[in-house]
Amino acid sequence: DELARPKVDPSGLPDLAALPLKLAVVGAPFSGKTCAAQELSKRYRLRVLEPEALIGEAMKAADAWNAQQAAAPPPPKPATPPPEPAEGEQPALPAEPEAPKPPLKAALGLQLKAALQEGRDVPDDALVQLVVMGMEEARTWTPPPELDPKTGKPKPPAKPAKGAPVDDDANKPPQGFVLDGFPRTLAQAQLLERALTGLDLTSEQAVLDNASRVAPPPPEALPQLARPLLSALDAVLVLSLADPGAALKRALGRRLDPLTGKVYHLEFDPPPANDPGLAARLKEVADPSNDSAQVQHRLTAHLATAKPLDDWHKRFNRLRRPIEGSGPLQEVLASASDVANGVLRAKAAVASCRAAAEAALKAQAAAEKAQEFAELARGHAEGAARELLTAKKAEIQAQALLDGTGDAGGAGGKKDAKPAKGASPPDPAAVEVLKAQAAAKCAEQLKVCRGAATDAAGYAERATTAATTAAEAVERAKSSLGDAEVSASAETEAQAAAAEAEKAQAAAAESARKAEIAKQAAEVAAREADKFFQAETVTPDAQVELSPPPVAEEAQQPEAAAAAAPEEAGKPQPAPIPVPVAGALLQEWHALEASYLH
Repeated sequence: DELARPKVDPSGLPDLAALPLKLAVVGAPFSGKTCAAQELSKRYRLRVLEPEALIGEAMKAADAWNAQQAAAPPPPKPATPPPEPAEGEQPALPAEPEAPKPPLKAALGLQLKAALQEGRDVPDDALVQLVVMGMEEARTWTPPPELDPKTGKPKPPAKPAKGAPVDDDANKPPQGFVLDGFPRTLAQAQLLERALTGLDLTSEQAVLDNASRVAPPPPEALPQLARPLLSALDAVLVLSLADPGAALKRALGRRLDPLTGKVYHLEFDPPPANDPGLAARLKEVADPSNDSAQVQHRLTAHLATAKPLDDWHKRFNRLRRPIEGSGPLQEVLASASDVANGVLRAKAAVASCRAAAEAALKAQAAAEKAQEFAELARGHAEGAARELLTAKKAEIQAQALLDGTGDAGGAGGKKDAKPAKGASPPDPAAVEVLKAQAAAKCAEQLKVCRGAATDAAGYAERATTAATTAAEAVERAKSSLGDAEVSASAETEAQAAAAEAEKAQAAAAESARKAEIAKQAAEVAAREADKFFQAETVTPDAQVELSPPPVAEEAQQPEAAAAAAPEEAGKPQPAPIPVPVAGALLQEWHALEASYLH
């Protein structure tokens, strides 16, 4: 099996499950990707991960590392010189000190600097590593303070109006990240998914290609390449432009505020009119890639990579979210926010289903405990009823002795029976004491039996209440499933939690049913105890008529189930073949198969 399926080591994958939002915004040039990413970041406290910015951070880390190493003192010389070599031997060379290794970000920056200096493109694998590092850093990221456009300094926190609720956004934990314009190609998307989830369809295809054709393995043992895939991202917003001419219009209308770094658009995102001095200091965005020829070139390059990337995203369940970017900017941003809100609702539904499952499990435990106590109360009631019958027989026998019937052998005997010849008559006082003790025991056991029946009824009611609580939890879980449908991964988790709740509810209902049976059995025992307590005569062979004892679940299973177990169950299982040996055997088999087929 280790050779049949590519293995993924979860310990080597980033842990991003706690982040509420993991988004990516991709699409055509000038479709509004950066504006959408910035708006999502501001509204949901997301870290924006933009490839060029990540590359810049890595190269700064590389420069800082180089500067640190240049300023570091040289390694100390060895305290003692190496021993003189013996005659005819080569002198031993001094061991070179091991060079310190740079941190991962600095190492990636050094790799990127070397590639760019040699005129090569940025390696996709290095870029993906930087992106994944940014995702992990998003767990502790805090948004930078908003700058005052007049002073360029951070704005002081706004004071809430009197009576208005306090805005607690500043104390909220990081909410996740949004990728701005990444991935751009199919190769980047595949590398990113492999780094996040271990998905490697190339390796899975190799498994299929290497499968034996002479003795093919069963289909379930092979990777299913056509299966729906689940991504580590929550959603990929794909912004498109129905009118390619809009790209040029947007490229030429951008204006930069040099004080805050904010970019406006004269038509689609105009600067606010109530900010004096803003319009005067705006400058045209100086970007050589924004002229008409470069814009057309970027659109053509995007078309070449867009379809394979789009087809890849379509393979994932409910991952791709198309948004038309030609409309007004506010409509584009509203559509992006709708996607984020839907993801948050889906994850809230998962949390609701998990809470419902936990409530159902607690209710199941309560019902099972109540069933256990109800069955104990049943046992006490039935035991007390039997003890009462025994005491009642003793009381009647003592009364018979006092009446002079001499019926000491059993209750309900002949009235004219006489004591045996030569036997001493019983002491009336002793017999009276025995009768009183038997009567007291009858009353005591009747009280115990009635109390146990009352307890059994109480425990049965608790079990029924717990079963009802579990059923209500299941209904809450089912009502949350609709919101979880927005996200494939959230729906899967919610369905699993709802199934767990249903399983717990079924167990709680079964415990309530058994507790009800114990309650009814205890009531039968109490009625029998009342009947014998009030009886004037009891036959020697009288017995308490109780409910049938509960049948153990194991006894309800047909004997054929045991016979259906495989005969080899008791035999020792063979030891697994080591992977290297299995690999060698597999290569040998492929060689034999190839010679047979050719």
